[in-house]
Amino acid sequence: MRTGQLEHNCSLDDILAHLSETSFSAIPDDAAERTALITADIAACIVGGWKDRAAGETGDFVIENGGKEESTLWGRGKKVPAAQAAFACAVSARAFEFGVVDCDAPGAEFKPLHSAETLVPVALAVAEKSGSSGRDVLAALALGEDLAARLTAALDFSLPLDCRGTVNAVCSAAVAGKLLKLDEKRLRSAFGLVLHQLNGVRQGIHYSLGQGIAAHAGTSAALLASRGLLGVENMEDELAGLVHALGAAFDPAPLFRELGKSYFSSVTFKPYPCCRAAHGAVECGLELLRQGLSPESIEHISLFVSPWAAGHIVARPFALRTEPHADAAYSLQYALAGTLLRGRCTPDCFTDEAISDPAVRELSGRISLHAEERPDGIFLSTRAEARTGDGNEYSAFVRIPRGNEHMGDALTLEEKKQKFTTNLSFGLSLDSRKAERIWEMFRKLKELDSLTPLAEAMRP
Repeated sequence: MRTGQLEHNCSLDDILAHLSETSFSAIPDDAAERTALITADIAACIVGGWKDRAAGETGDFVIENGGKEESTLWGRGKKVPAAQAAFACAVSARAFEFGVVDCDAPGAEFKPLHSAETLVPVALAVAEKSGSSGRDVLAALALGEDLAARLTAALDFSLPLDCRGTVNAVCSAAVAGKLLKLDEKRLRSAFGLVLHQLNGVRQGIHYSLGQGIAAHAGTSAALLASRGLLGVENMEDELAGLVHALGAAFDPAPLFRELGKSYFSSVTFKPYPCCRAAHGAVECGLELLRQGLSPESIEHISLFVSPWAAGHIVARPFALRTEPHADAAYSLQYALAGTLLRGRCTPDCFTDEAISDPAVRELSGRISLHAEERPDGIFLSTRAEARTGDGNEYSAFVRIPRGNEHMGDALTLEEKKQKFTTNLSFGLSLDSRKAERIWEMFRKLKELDSLTPLAEAMRP
């Protein structure tokens, strides 16, 4: 099989038929339940995300541009055109690096995937515009998440790219097209139209913008297809050429393996609002505190990470550069120092005021980073060795940070609920009882005839 080409016995039409014909009743119960939890997680991240400067400015931008009031900016209450709502809400969903990530498709378990932070905002926006039910939303998202996981397994980028400009945009078209009830022909056009908008650009300083751009691309493609606009004619050839241009290897087998039988999805419910590569540092900090380490007594901490993490942006020395939130969210030193000083790692630890705390910067300067090989290949494992001024020593080791449903310790349902209510309280200053009532609405999403009650409940 040559790179970038489909096997002769596989067809894109098989995927289009699967997307078009599969109804909620065909989605396995466990996949529907998982999708509902993912939807709740990301919706709450949208609400909390507006506190980030880039997300707030993006929301203001689409509101000021106006247009037909079709879909809600969740947590802000304003209505804007559906594609604009998907764009801004996806930016907000990623803003605090708190959304559910990764996936469980065989071959993709260790590839970075941020699909849900794009696909859920698309589903919420298009469902509100089209009057779709909760069951419609769950079906579209289960299919879109599954496709995203399969594409991630099928693609192997040799360049330092991630999913946002490629996988997310294509799967946004799938989710939007499903909710718009496009038939196979128009769904093919939606895919063809979104091809014009794919890119391989890496995430930048405002890392969340790529999530929104992909959401807008996919939503717009589906909406144009619903009006009868056509995509490229020979889409398979165009896809092969694009894969080659992006420097990716492509194995189509994961796209079709048990299609319609196994449903894959995002699988790591983040317990901390920062890059997943820094979660081991957070948990080392919490463990050191449990052992009785006093932050004021620390003379030096050596933090040992895998060679992969040592080469990641999180290994940069913590400093306030052009965008403080990105500087902190992608910093091992900030994750450890902030956790030791505050005893927690929550969204309020990533406000501009918290990030600029001189005590955090001072303690970060006493943390040195070191790469060490991991015999078991677990690249997120982290070890901390702390020494105090009076000569006492403390140590902590985290093999796999919490949150992944299949590797290490998963979050309990109660912890997922606590994360949800924390985000709503942070973004909307809601009391815990109202936040819990909204959580229960999401838990019963499949029973809702429309999303209007949820959108109204999450107004400021």
